[in-house]
Amino acid sequence: MYLSLNGWSSDVYIQLGLGYDNVGPEFGFTDKTQRQLNPKFGFVWDITKNATLRASSARALKRRFTTNQTLEPTQLAGFNQFYDDPDGTDAKLNALGFDFKIVPSVFAGFDFRRRNLRVPQDIEFFDWRERIGRAYLYWTPGNVITASTAFEYEKLTRDPLLPGGELFQEVITRTVPISIRYISSRWILKFTTTYVLQHGLFFFPPLGTDATRASDSFFISDLAFTYRLPHRRGIIGLEVRNLFDREFNFQETDVVHPRFARRRQLLLRGVLEF
Repeated sequence: MYLSLNGWSSDVYIQLGLGYDNVGPEFGFTDKTQRQLNPKFGFVWDITKNATLRASSARALKRRFTTNQTLEPTQLAGFNQFYDDPDGTDAKLNALGFDFKIVPSVFAGFDFRRRNLRVPQDIEFFDWRERIGRAYLYWTPGNVITASTAFEYEKLTRDPLLPGGELFQEVITRTVPISIRYISSRWILKFTTTYVLQHGLFFFPPLGTDATRASDSFFISDLAFTYRLPHRRGIIGLEVRNLFDREFNFQETDVVHPRFARRRQLLLRGVLEF
């Protein structure tokens, strides 16, 4: 159940919600029935025409893949409330963001998310924690060129008795992406280079030993070209990931959606419309 409130002020938008989950042991998360209320809250305040404050707080229970479809909004105040956590995870989210326009061609902002998770495994629950922050800057100096940069911080901590499939106890990642995009009437060219610094405590085979501290830092670059076919017949895209074929040590925190290519990759895609 969700309720949206914005009639009393055009500058303030509030989302309120409440969900209830009752998951029995037959779903295999644990040997116990999970029952919980899931309150939801989203807040957006247009402080001025150039500045917006956003906040969100929510609780969610991760459903099985076959039941991931939902009528609930996936975002509250611009923050995701559902993630691809292990099935049966009880996740609590608190988030804050601020976006503003410095001048007509420069936009900036920051956001921070804190997630506390209780992850089930057999008859026990294990605590995981996530702290993710980002500060960004966008610049549009003209009609054909845009530039952007950001500082991104991610700290993930997991119980050493349940490190997950990624096999880490703690990982801290800092990234600084810098992108430049050129836009013409028919094509778009985008170049991105990213500085990455990561360190943490990782488990290496054979398992059962203590976590080992390791770190690495590197630059990685990507290049993308998109061409619009005449008469809006579609688009053709060519992307080169890890342009300079850099080798590095990096622990993906989402192995289903990797952030960086381990070796140079060439991707070709096309969309045709008739």
